[in-house]
Amino acid sequence: MDKKAAQAEAPATINVIGAGYLRMILMILVTISAFGFPEPTGLVSAISRFSISAFFILSGYFVLVDSRKERILKLRRKIARTLLCFVAMLVFYLLINAIFFMVSRASVAISLRTVFEVVVLNTWPLPIGNGLWFIQAMLYAYVLIYILDKLKLMKFYPVIMVITMIIMVLFGEFSGLIHFNFHGYTFIPGNWLTRAIPYILLGRLLRQKEAVFTKVRAWVYIVLIAVGAALSVAEIFLLLRLGALNYEGHMIGFGIMAFAACALAVSKPNAPGFILTFYDSAFTGLMYVFLEPVYYLLALLAGLIGYVVGVYALFGAFFAFVVCFMLAFVLRKTILAKLFFTSQEKRTGKPADPEEVPVDPEWEEKWKMEAVKTPETPEPEPEVNVPDWDAEWDIEVSASDDEPAETSDVNVPDWDAEWDINGGGE
Repeated sequence: MDKKAAQAEAPATINVIGAGYLRMILMILVTISAFGFPEPTGLVSAISRFSISAFFILSGYFVLVDSRKERILKLRRKIARTLLCFVAMLVFYLLINAIFFMVSRASVAISLRTVFEVVVLNTWPLPIGNGLWFIQAMLYAYVLIYILDKLKLMKFYPVIMVITMIIMVLFGEFSGLIHFNFHGYTFIPGNWLTRAIPYILLGRLLRQKEAVFTKVRAWVYIVLIAVGAALSVAEIFLLLRLGALNYEGHMIGFGIMAFAACALAVSKPNAPGFILTFYDSAFTGLMYVFLEPVYYLLALLAGLIGYVVGVYALFGAFFAFVVCFMLAFVLRKTILAKLFFTSQEKRTGKPADPEEVPVDPEWEEKWKMEAVKTPETPEPEPEVNVPDWDAEWDIEVSASDDEPAETSDVNVPDWDAEWDINGGGE
């Protein structure tokens, strides 16, 4: 089978490739939202926060497939890997903070309230490691979704999605308007309930209605992204003017931007793939783990050098992103990367198209070698010396008809004579 025939038979993997491009863009926005962007208003950093919601949507899109049997298998695999990732990140961040406290001689007070915030609200009390909440929230959400699926309650997921979104909006960005105050908590930050569950289930909706959303023109989604950004800015200014801006981590406009970006990514036609789109989950996962430690390490080095502090204050996010990208590129095939990497075949249930997704030079060379194995002309079959039984039979028959065949002298016992001898005395 030649390469064009293989391409014609191979199922499309456009959704995977488009998601790969989007993940890399979202990782840039996560860096900006965490460490700022060199512009005076801070709006770019604020708007970039929609990227976290988009990551949750993409995760739900690939995990919560239509087939219940396949979905449960994917959920088990996702829970196991997310748990392993959470433990690894927890140990990593604890070690880094231990070193930080030893060097700086700082300290932190841990109370029951702190434990509640870490376990239930997914916050982080230590200086380095705030990104851990995303993995923790995802772990909680998928465990609950798995339980719902085992109880055959996933048919009610739209209701659960709407309820959690209302909770997210009321006790998040609108907490100041309703004067929310629960034991000193004036808002509920992004966690498993107010971020992971609603947007992962929104990813399930995108997967279920994929045929509908992929028919929408690309320009419509681009307009929706712009509208979502404008709405987010309007929300921030309005809440600020009313004196009710308690929380900037999420706005309604962020949700519109996140969904439009994900729908555009999974419906983008004929997107060419390359190494970054194949290892996208490994790249973004590794970069997410190293981003905060690398940023503060570079800040420490900048402080030691002295005169580059001002430059780093403006472009520190860019420097940290570049360093983390290089680390992820080097580590993309290691055991650590397997905590995040999912092959396209597992994500889609279909083999990847070699034409659309050249994984890396090694993979492409392997494909070329396999493609030339099929010869253009069939090889001749080996000659087998089969005796002509009919011809031999004709020769024997003709010999018996013409003259009696010569027989060799064979000593055949005379059984009658022997019988006479043995029985003659009776």
